Amino acid sequence: MSGERANTPRVRKAVAVIDLVGFSAFMQAHGIDAALLRLGVFRGIAWACVALQGGVLVKAVADNVYAVFDRREDAQAACAALLARLGPDSISAGIAEGKILLLADDLWGDAVNRASDLGEEQAGPGEILTDGAGRE
Repeated sequence: MSGERANTPRVRKAVAVIDLVGFSAFMQAHGIDAALLRLGVFRGIAWACVALQGGVLVKAVADNVYAVFDRREDAQAACAALLARLGPDSISAGIAEGKILLLADDLWGDAVNRASDLGEEQAGPGEILTDGAGRE
C-alpha cells in the first residue's frame, strides 16, 4: 500500500453492494450488445437512486455497483428505489456499516466485504439484506 493510502483516514459509512440479477444468463440468451445496454441502464438508474438518497456510487465492477452512504437507512432507501424502478427480481443487495478506507474510485474494509457477501452470495432476487450490526 502506498504511503498516501496508509495515511488516509478511515470513515464510518454504510456500504451497499448491489448485484444485477441474471446478467450472465441474459448475456448468453441475448448477446453481449443487449447485455451491455442493460448494464448501462442499470448503472445509470443505480447512480440516480444512490444520489437521490445522498449517497455516492464509488465504483461499478461487472454487474455490481458499490455505493456509500452516511446512514444505513439511506442505503436501504436507495436499494428499494432501484428495485422499484427495475422490477421485483431485478437486483439483490447487501448493506453493511463500519469504518472503511474510502478513496475516490475504490473502497476497502470489513464492511465492504460483509456487504459484498450479503448482496452477491446470500441475497436472492429482490432481496436487500443488512448485517444489522455496525461493526468496525
